[in-house]
Amino acid sequence: MKGVVSQRDLYFVESLDDDVDPEEITVDEAMTEDVLAVAPSTLVADVEKEMVEQRAGSAIVIDGGKVVGIFTTMDALRALADDGA
Repeated sequence: MKGVVSQRDLYFVESLDDDVDPEEITVDEAMTEDVLAVAPSTLVADVEKEMVEQRAGSAIVIDGGKVVGIFTTMDALRALADDGA
């Protein structure tokens, strides 16, 4: 099983009913499994478009089956700002 735990996931865990103890939740229970994965050679514009379509806050960069980075919304904004400069 593969996934990522985001700040949004942690906020969700904290908002659960009083019947659920956030201290007892495991990572695999809190994580988002449906993550956006891209290759390092993927064009930034394509990653940005896919992030918008999937409403994803990040894309996991995978090379040869290994995680080599994370492309976030801040990275996308930085790329857009650099384009406009």
